[in-house]
Amino acid sequence: MSADEVQILDVSELSPRQDDRPVRDSSDASPVSSLVSPQVPAMQRFVAPYRRKDGIRDETKRQKVEPAFKSEVIDLTSDAEEEPAPANEKREYTENDDMDQEDDVVFVKSTNISPPTTKPSGQPHDFRESLPATAEGLRNVLVQAREYLHRLNENVKRLMERRTAVIKYLTSDACRNDAKKTDHFQQMESAISAKIERYFLKIRTTSEKIQVLCQYEHHFNPRPRPGVQGDPLLRYHAEPENAGSSARTYDTYAFNPYMQRFNNYSDADDIQHLLDTIKPDEVYEDGDVRDPEDLSVALLKHQKIGLKWMLSMEESANKGGILADDMGLGKTVQAIALMAANKAGPNECKTNLVVAPVSLLQQWGQELDFKLKKQSKISYFIFHQGNKLNTFKEMTRYDVVLVSYNTLTSEMKKHYRLALEELKTKKATLPERDDGGSHYRSPFYTSDAVFHRIILDEAQAIKNKLTQTSKAVALLDSKYRWCLSGTPIQNNIDELYPILRFLKIKPYCEEARFKERISNALRSKYGGETRGVQTVQALLTAILLRRTKKTLIDGKPILQLPEKHVVVNHVEMKEDEREFYYNLEAQSADTAKRILAGSGDGHKHKGGYSAILTLLLRLRQACDHKFLVKIGENKEREFKVSTIKSGFETAKRFDRTLCDQINEQWKNGFSCQMCFDVIEADANVILLGSCGHAVCRDCQEQFFEDNTETVWNGVRSARCKTCNKSSSESLCVELLVFDSVCNKRLEWRDVQKQFNIQTQSLNSAQRIEKVKRLIASEGGQLEVSAKIERCLTLIKDILETKPGEKVIVFSQFMVLFDILELFLRDHGIEYLRYDGSMNVEAKSASVATFYQDPNKKVMLLSLKAGNVGLTLTCASHVIILEPFWNPFVEKQAQDRVHRISQVREVYVHRILIRNTVEDRIIELQAEKEKLVESALDPTARQQVNRLSRVELGFLFGLNGLSGLENV
Repeated sequence: MSADEVQILDVSELSPRQDDRPVRDSSDASPVSSLVSPQVPAMQRFVAPYRRKDGIRDETKRQKVEPAFKSEVIDLTSDAEEEPAPANEKREYTENDDMDQEDDVVFVKSTNISPPTTKPSGQPHDFRESLPATAEGLRNVLVQAREYLHRLNENVKRLMERRTAVIKYLTSDACRNDAKKTDHFQQMESAISAKIERYFLKIRTTSEKIQVLCQYEHHFNPRPRPGVQGDPLLRYHAEPENAGSSARTYDTYAFNPYMQRFNNYSDADDIQHLLDTIKPDEVYEDGDVRDPEDLSVALLKHQKIGLKWMLSMEESANKGGILADDMGLGKTVQAIALMAANKAGPNECKTNLVVAPVSLLQQWGQELDFKLKKQSKISYFIFHQGNKLNTFKEMTRYDVVLVSYNTLTSEMKKHYRLALEELKTKKATLPERDDGGSHYRSPFYTSDAVFHRIILDEAQAIKNKLTQTSKAVALLDSKYRWCLSGTPIQNNIDELYPILRFLKIKPYCEEARFKERISNALRSKYGGETRGVQTVQALLTAILLRRTKKTLIDGKPILQLPEKHVVVNHVEMKEDEREFYYNLEAQSADTAKRILAGSGDGHKHKGGYSAILTLLLRLRQACDHKFLVKIGENKEREFKVSTIKSGFETAKRFDRTLCDQINEQWKNGFSCQMCFDVIEADANVILLGSCGHAVCRDCQEQFFEDNTETVWNGVRSARCKTCNKSSSESLCVELLVFDSVCNKRLEWRDVQKQFNIQTQSLNSAQRIEKVKRLIASEGGQLEVSAKIERCLTLIKDILETKPGEKVIVFSQFMVLFDILELFLRDHGIEYLRYDGSMNVEAKSASVATFYQDPNKKVMLLSLKAGNVGLTLTCASHVIILEPFWNPFVEKQAQDRVHRISQVREVYVHRILIRNTVEDRIIELQAEKEKLVESALDPTARQQVNRLSRVELGFLFGLNGLSGLENV
C-alpha cells in the first residue's frame, strides 16, 4: 500500500478551495505595479531590494550598483503599461510589515538606451521593445530577473508555511469551538491561498520571459552551438584567455532551453550510445530472423521481430534492455530463443541466470523442456531451498540456472551481511562487490561470478530501490542483462530507476543523474513536465520494446484473441448500508484530519500512518458488506490474551543490542523477506523472536509453511531468510507489542489496556464459524449487501444463460469470500477457492479441479494470490468485487483468463458503489494509468524515431537546438 492511499480520504477542507479564491486580472502578475514606471528615475526605485529589516537602506550595496544602472526600468513581469508612481515615493520594510508583501524588485536596462516610448493608455506594452541592444545590457537584466525569481520562490515558501499553520489552528479544538475564530481563519486561509496562486502566476510569467531574454542575449552575442558530435564552445572556454566569460556563459545555459546541456560532460559518450540504439521500427521488421536451431517451436512474426531487436541490443553498448510486451505475447519464449541464438563463445562462461518469482520457477523449467529440442543439450538447474550449488564453478556446468527472488535475496544478505550492517543508515546504497564473503561465500557474488546473461522475469519485483531484492539483482555481474515485465512502471516514474540501475544504463543508472534529468523534471510545475515525459519516452525508445495485443503487424493485430468486454456495474447501497457508510466516513475523515494536521495523538507515535490506512481499509470494506467492518473490529477486540502474553514475554527477553537493531530497521523501513514489499503499516510488521527480522502479516503463514524445519506440539519452526537463525512461530512478536515493551517499558496490564492487536490468520472454516457467530449475535439473519446481491445475480445469469462457461470472482478480502460462500451454498452453486491461506498442494488441486470438473463453475480467487503465474482460460467471465490501488494488478488478474488458448469472448464485470471511497480509488487508478501509458505508449516510439539527431540530443541534454528562427 502506497502513500497515495492517504489522499483518498475526503479531507478537502485541508486544502485551499478554488471557489473561495478571488479571481484576479492578469495584471496582478506584476510585483512592481505601484512602484515601477518608465517615467520614474531608476535610482529612486532601485534601492528597494537592499532594504534592511531595521528599515534603513543599505547604502553600501546601493553605491556598488549605482554606476552601472543609471537608466530606466524594464518591468519583465507584465506586458501592460502601469500608472506612474510619485517620484518621491519611498517604502521602508520593517519586521511589522506583512511578510508576504509583494516583492518590488525592479529591472534596469543598459545606460546607452533611451527610455521606452510610452504607448497610449489602454494599449499593451511589450517589454521586448525596451530591451537593451547589447548582450552586456541583457546580462545585467538577467541578473535582476533571476534575483527576482528567487525572491518569488522564497515568498511562496513562507506563504505555504503560514497556510499550514493556519490550517493546523483551524482544526484545533480551540478554534472549532469558536465560530467567530473559525470564520476569521477560514477567510485568512483563503486569502493566503489566493496570494499563492498569484505568486505562481508571476513565477511562470517571469520564467518564460527569462527564456526570451536568454535567446536575445545569445542573438546579440552569437556563439557556436555544440552539435551532437562535439562541443566547440566547451573547447573555447577551456582556453585560459576565455576563462573569464565561462561563468556567465554557463549561468545563461541554466535558464536557456536552447543552449541547455549536461554539466557533466563525461555523460556525452553514454548518451551517444543510447542515441545509436534508436532506429526506425522498419529496421527490425524488414527481413526475417531464422528460428534458432535449438528451438522446437516456430516463433510468431512479432516474436521474430522481438528476437531481432534483442540481438541488436546485445550488440550495442547497452548489452541488454527491457522486453515489455503485453501479458500473453510470449516474453518467455523470446528470452529462450535469445539464449539459443546468442550463446557464449568457446572461452566464455555459458551460464544464463534467470531470476523469477518462486511460483514461476517450475513453469520456466517446463518451458525450457518444451520449447527446446532434446538434442540441443541445453541444461538447466533450479537453485532453491535444499537444491543448491556451493560455488560459481559448479554453476558453470549448466546453461541455465533458475533462482527465485527470495532465494537470491537471502544469498545476498548472507554474503554481504557485514557490509549491509555498515550501510543500514544509507537506505539505497549498494555495498562494494568485493566487500562480501567474509562469513559466507555465495556462488552468485564471488569475484569470479560473471554470468553470460541475466534475465529478470516479472522485473517489477525490483521496483523499490530500498528493498534488498532490488539491491540483490543490482550486485550481480554479467555480460548481458535483461528485464521481462508487462508492467515495468506501475505507480510512478521512480520505479524505473531500479531497473536502470540493474541494466547499468549510463548515465541514468546513477541516482543523481536520474533525478536531475527525469524524476525532478516530471515533478516540475514550471514547464519541465512535458520535456521530462519526452525524455522518458526517448530513453525508453532506446532500451525498451513493447507491443500490446492490438499492435498491428502487416496490418493485423499481433494476437487475434477473442474480444474482451469490460462492463462496469454501478450499484446503489441500500438505505441501512448507506447510513452505516456515511457515519463511518464522517468519523474517518474527522480522525484523519486530526492525524494529518498533527493536532491529535497520531503524530506522537509511529502508528499514525497505519491508523489512516486502517480507516481507509474500513471504508473499502464497508462498500462490500458492513459485516467486514464489524468482523475487522472484532478481530482487534478479540485478540487472544495468550498470543499477546507470548509476544510480551518474548520481547522482554530481547537484549539492548537486538532492540537497537529493530529500532534501526524501523527507522529505515521494514521490508518483508517473503514478498520483499516495504511494510508501510506498523500493525502489519511481524518480528521473528530469535533475530528480530521481519515478515509482513500477509506472508507470516506462508513463511512458516514454506520454510518449516520442525514441528513440536503443533508449533512450527523455520529459518530466517535474512540471518538463517531458526525461529518458532510461537515466539513471533508484533512490532507494536515490541514498541510497548522495549521502548515504552509498559507493564503487562498497561499493554492489555493500550493496544488492540489483530488475530493471527485463521483458515476458511474457522473464519466462517466466526461469521456465523456474528450473525447469531446480530439476530440470526445475514442480510445480503448491494454488492454481493449484484455478484450473485451476475453468477446466476451467467450459469443459466451460458451453461458451459465458468466464472472467476476476484476480491482482496478473504472474509468477503467467507460471506459469499454462505449465499452460494444457499443458492446451490458449487465453487472452489484459491487464496493465500492455502498451501501449494491445495492451490494446485483447486486449479486442476476447476479445469477438469464440469460442475465446478465458480472460483473465488484472491487478487494478491492469483494475479500472476496462473493460466485459467477455462473461464470466460471475471467479476472484480472492488477496485485495487494499483490498476495493473487488476489487469494482470484479467489476463489470467484473456490470453493465448482462450477460445471464448471474455467478459470482465467490475462492481462499484457510487459516491464512496471507490470513486476516489478509480480516480487514482486513472492518474497512475495516465502516467505509465504516457511513458510506455507504443506510438511514442514512432514519434521519437521521427526526431532528428539534434532534437534527440537536446532531449537528453547533450546539445542545444540550433536556429532562432523557430523561437
